[in-house]
Amino acid sequence: MFYLKSIAINREQLGDRHPSTATSLLNLATFYHGIQQNQKALLFIQEAIQIYTQTLGNEHPVTQNANGWLQGIQQTIANQ
Repeated sequence: MFYLKSIAINREQLGDRHPSTATSLLNLATFYHGIQQNQKALLFIQEAIQIYTQTLGNEHPVTQNANGWLQGIQQTIANQ
């Protein structure tokens, strides 16, 4: 899968805590959410948010966007 390869490349080239790595994780989370695999999506979005928070801060628009996705995924899980 393209997203997994992207994550692996980002981790190797940029490190585990780089915002681009987090973006790849976010993309994978949104993919899993789109195909109704929300528990997998939750794991990836949580890791992405942790990286964004550490590197960009809580108030950064990218972090806020990821938090919006987290809320949507959690709501979907709660409604299942």
